[in-house]
Amino acid sequence: MRNPFHAALSQHVRPRNLGEILPEQTFRCFPRDPEMVRRPDVALILAHRTRGIPPEGHVPIHPDIAVEVVSPTDLIL
Repeated sequence: MRNPFHAALSQHVRPRNLGEILPEQTFRCFPRDPEMVRRPDVALILAHRTRGIPPEGHVPIHPDIAVEVVSPTDLIL
């Protein structure tokens, strides 16, 4: 099932060419720890920053918006 945040952001962002919506993309955006990655459920990178998005692999820049949906069944570590 598609994340409702992904759908809502897409409906607003894509027709206006405001940026890239990235579902479950990994980000390597911690310069002091290049091995640390994050994978939000949905992320947005604004259009003027999309040149930093590689065609595959980890994205080396931080997202402008990151959404993580926590389910009642998720474990707290």
